Amino acid sequence: MNKIINYFGMDKITHFFVCAFITLLLTSLGVGIFYVLLIITCLGLIKEKGDSFFDKKDILSNTLGYLLGLICFFIIMK
Repeated sequence: MNKIINYFGMDKITHFFVCAFITLLLTSLGVGIFYVLLIITCLGLIKEKGDSFFDKKDILSNTLGYLLGLICFFIIMK
C-alpha cells in the first residue's frame, strides 16, 4: 500500500475516493449521471481554484473516481 501512496500521492488518492463516494451517493439518491458529473466537475474546479496551482492530475483523479462510482453503482443496482 505504501508503494501506491508514494507513487500517486495521498492527494490524488483522496481525490479519487472522495469523487467515487460522492458519485455513488448521489446516483443512489436518484441524481442523474450527467448532473453528478457536473457537480463533481464544479467541486473539483472550485477545489483547484483554492490550491496554490492548478493540477491536471487532480482533475484526472476526480474523473477516474467518478467512473469508479458509476461502475459500483451499476454493479450494485444489477
